[in-house]
Amino acid sequence: MGKTKGKAKETAEEQGIWNIAVAYVRWRRKQIIAQVGPDAETAVMTPINPRWDAFAERLAKALRAEGCDASSLRLSEKLLAGMDGIDVARSVEFFRANGGYCDCEVLVNVGQ
Repeated sequence: MGKTKGKAKETAEEQGIWNIAVAYVRWRRKQIIAQVGPDAETAVMTPINPRWDAFAERLAKALRAEGCDASSLRLSEKLLAGMDGIDVARSVEFFRANGGYCDCEVLVNVGQ
């Protein structure tokens, strides 16, 4: 009987955490669209762009190979330039507006 109550409590706590996470994701998506505009999911590289994960993985790999110079978005710009349909200038503007002033900060600050 005690285990059942403990299980139910854990499930309720987990559900509460899940609800908070879902609410945050929805709020962040609305915030990004308000900041960037309706093409935040297509033409601008943002965390809500369907290609964000692939971009972030390639950027992380490039950073492991070349390191971050802590002063530019050289690697990010190079990767974005190779992605069809991405507006590099607007993506860089979004990165900087969200704390991404160098390549490693794009992953740490922008990608959250």
